Amino acid sequence: MDEKLKGYYGKAVELTEVAKRNPKVGNMPTKERVRRYASEEGNPAEPVNRVTRAKHNAAMQDFLEDRGLANLPRLSERSETGGPKEDLNEISSQLTKASNMHASQSERVGNIAKKMK
Repeated sequence: MDEKLKGYYGKAVELTEVAKRNPKVGNMPTKERVRRYASEEGNPAEPVNRVTRAKHNAAMQDFLEDRGLANLPRLSERSETGGPKEDLNEISSQLTKASNMHASQSERVGNIAKKMK
């Protein structure tokens, strides 16, 4: 049997087992069941375990390295101090400044419009 067909057969068997165990899935129309549960990426016949997870993680790491995205800093590794509260306070103050600037610009445009004939 072709490897791709073997994978599809494995997924069909898995969906049948899920439908037997879960009445909600069993009562679902076949088309909807396949759309929801069979569209997952990867080899459907291969269960996710420690070995396959390690293979997938290595493949993703290679993918990111090829694109130069492998060692980007994470949010939790930022060098500055502070947390989400400080970030939100900073964003709030920037929005307040922008709002005041736009209000003054709007007033100026209104004054110019009044002076025009």
